[in-house]
Amino acid sequence: MLQRIVFPVGKKNFAIAFLFILPVLFSVGCAGFVARAGLAEVTGGKGLLTVIKNPPYGQIYKYKYVKIERFGNTVNGILPAGTISILYASCVDELLNDHAPFKLARDNPPANQTLIIRGRIIHYNPAGGLSAVLGKFSQLICRIELVDGATSKVIGQANCIGFSKAILRAGTEELSKEVAHSLRKWLLQLKPPPETD
Repeated sequence: MLQRIVFPVGKKNFAIAFLFILPVLFSVGCAGFVARAGLAEVTGGKGLLTVIKNPPYGQIYKYKYVKIERFGNTVNGILPAGTISILYASCVDELLNDHAPFKLARDNPPANQTLIIRGRIIHYNPAGGLSAVLGKFSQLICRIELVDGATSKVIGQANCIGFSKAILRAGTEELSKEVAHSLRKWLLQLKPPPETD
């Protein structure tokens, strides 16, 4: 005759069961982390956009050219050397793209046809190495202003953000590229490229 064996529920039995389950939970958690980390390394960073103020409707269509000024910096001391130059070059590259909404000004185009882009770095969070392993992320936030070339009046403002959860691809080059992507995304929202047949 079979007898039913009942284990009393208590702290000791719970602790023993937990010790058997813990390695399984840990391995599943590690596998999940490795998968997420691998995906972050493949995809790299991403650009995020938070619009504070858009230009008045239709005003952006009068501009044919765009001029980028060098970015300022309000986070002195923690920003790696060369970041401002890298950020400027990334924005220029992004606006030289075939699908950019404006021509990048080379000389001195008419002021009333020129949109000036100026900005400053307002936040930088480096999180490579161990910080990234612990779930932190790298972030570079730039406050960007759109300025009317003729009047020097600020007509638009947004935070363009470079964001990365990657461990290896989390440097200022990657973050600057994503800031530039989000800038271009904003400009395309304001002035979509003309439709072609």
